Amino acid sequence: MHIARYNCNSERGILVDVHGMSDATAKRLNNHLVLGTRAMETIKNGNRNTRRTRNNYDTTKSIEIRRELQINLRSTFREISRQLTLRKDGRLLPLEIAIGIEPDGSEKFVGDWVNVNDNSLARIATEKYNWRNYEGLPRGYQKPFGCAMQMEMSGELRTFLTKPDNRALAKSMAEGIKKAYNMVKCNYTDYRNSAYDDSL
Repeated sequence: MHIARYNCNSERGILVDVHGMSDATAKRLNNHLVLGTRAMETIKNGNRNTRRTRNNYDTTKSIEIRRELQINLRSTFREISRQLTLRKDGRLLPLEIAIGIEPDGSEKFVGDWVNVNDNSLARIATEKYNWRNYEGLPRGYQKPFGCAMQMEMSGELRTFLTKPDNRALAKSMAEGIKKAYNMVKCNYTDYRNSAYDDSL
């Protein structure tokens, strides 16, 4: 990750941590794709996922990048959706930029700690305290990523994107993510939720 950040050669940077969820989980969450952006919302260390810590978040950047992703991936998602078959309660599963909400209302795949020290890659990418540990390396001290998100895709969607005949759509999806990134401020200094200094 440190090398990737170095190669960005910019004050800006985004980390997209691509994961897979089972089709059963996708049906439970009612979407082929769940995007966790909590890591770039957090402004204060502490336990996640509880109402009493909601003031620890600033959702400004997260809302902006979700909006841009919806805009820039709409036509690609529409084309992909026509070729997916997974259903829930008789209806085709949607393909959107979704938040993972379990049937009981709890959140899943948020892209940040659920409990303190239970790190996600997106969380590590944005945590200034962690990045200080790289100061002595040959490439020197690097700033954290300004944006980071955890992307969970259903088994059917992952299989579809890896088929040779669908390379153009996979490339279109990657380009849509890049366009969304270019429309959003992803400097580590942007917004109130810039990389935080809290040590644990």
